[in-house]
Formats: sequence, C-alpha cells, structure tokens
Amino acid sequence: FPVIVQIFNAVPGLTPQVYAAIRFTIAASVLSPSYIGLLKDVELIKSTFIIGACLFLGFIGQSIGLSFPHASANKSAFLCSCIVVWVTFLKAFLVDYMPLSEEFKEKNAGGNGVSPTALASVALSVMGIGVLELQSDMEPSWADLWFCLQPIGFGTGYLLIEDMMKQKKYKKKSAAISGLRIFFVTIFSYIWCF
Repeated sequence: FPVIVQIFNAVPGLTPQVYAAIRFTIAASVLSPSYIGLLKDVELIKSTFIIGACLFLGFIGQSIGLSFPHASANKSAFLCSCIVVWVTFLKAFLVDYMPLSEEFKEKNAGGNGVSPTALASVALSVMGIGVLELQSDMEPSWADLWFCLQPIGFGTGYLLIEDMMKQKKYKKKSAAISGLRIFFVTIFSYIWCF
C-alpha cells in the first residue's frame, strides 16, 4: 500500500487506469507460461474470468483510493483486511447465489460454514488490525469509499478461488489459475484505460 501511494506521488499525471494496465501487463506477461497452454479449456477460462472480474473490482478501489491526494495507506490496508468480514458474510448469507460448486454450497449452506468461533475470530481480527493500522487523527474521506471495494472484490474472488482449488480437476492447476486471473485483470484494466 505505501509503495502504491509513493508511485502516485512520484508520478502526478499517472491515472489509476494507466497504473493498473502497466502493473497487470507486467504480471500477466511473467505468468504467461503457466496458462498459455490452457487457453482452450473453456471451463477454466470461464471460472478465472469471473474471478478476474471480482479481483479487478478490488484493484479499482485500491488504485483510485490510493491516487487521492493525502490517501492513507494505513486506512487502505485496514479496509482491505475487512475481507474476513466480507467472506464470512458471503458464506453465511449469499453462498447459494454464487457461481460455486454444489459441494461447496452444501458444505456452507445456511451459514453452516460460519461457526461462532469464526465470528469471534472475525471480530477480533478486525479490531486488532484496526488498532495496528488506524491512527486516531484520521478523518473519513472519499478515498475510503473506494477502499471499501477491496474487501468486496478481493474477498469474493478469494472465495471463488477457494472453491476452485478444492475441486479435484483443478488441484494441479494453481499456477494456471493465478496466471489466468491476472490475465483477465489485465484485460479489464485495458478496457478501463480506454
């Protein structure tokens, strides 16, 4: 988070769109050997496309929020850590409406995947990270609204990745899944840029 703030401070004319396109082009290029041979696997492409779209939402919030003058890397990190709250919420209330495997839905249906211990852990982790990251003199800003897209986008994407990685057919394709989701974030970044 602090590095991204420094990049925007060092290059005042850099827009979040151009930053995202550059960042993810480099990452997708480096990761291309992991997925280039699997571009004909329609199911894999479809699943990683959806994950990429979710992650892109999180990166939009992060990039735009951190591009604001005097944006707080600490606040961005704190709000991003609220992923634990969002994923718990998804598992408790929305898992039936998500593009997840039936096995995953059955295991987590009706909040079965969320125990009282998990809820207590969520509360403690958010409080702990808040104590570490937030300063008492920070006032709310417009950047905070953008930062709130991070847990929604990243958390939803991570839940979808969790489901994929638990499926037998994807157990040995973790590198390809990582590469393809970044590839799709790159495509979304260029669309956003143009």
